[in-house]
Amino acid sequence: TDVGSSTGLSPTELQAVKTAIAAKVPVRRFAQPDELARAALFLASTDSSYMTGQEMIVDGGWLGVG
Repeated sequence: TDVGSSTGLSPTELQAVKTAIAAKVPVRRFAQPDELARAALFLASTDSSYMTGQEMIVDGGWLGVG
C-alpha cells in the first residue's frame, strides 16, 4: 500500500519521512504486502498447528531497536 498517501505531506516530504523510518528498521526497508501475507498464511496453515499463545511479530526488527 502507499504508506502515508493521506498525510497531506508533499511527495518530497513524504519520501524524506519514509527514508528516515526505513533507516531505523534493521532490514532498512518497509515490508512488502506479500511478506505480511506469508506470515498470515503460515498462521492459517497446518504448519503452525503446534503453536499456541505466541505472538509472531513481522516488523523487520523494529521492536528490537532501542
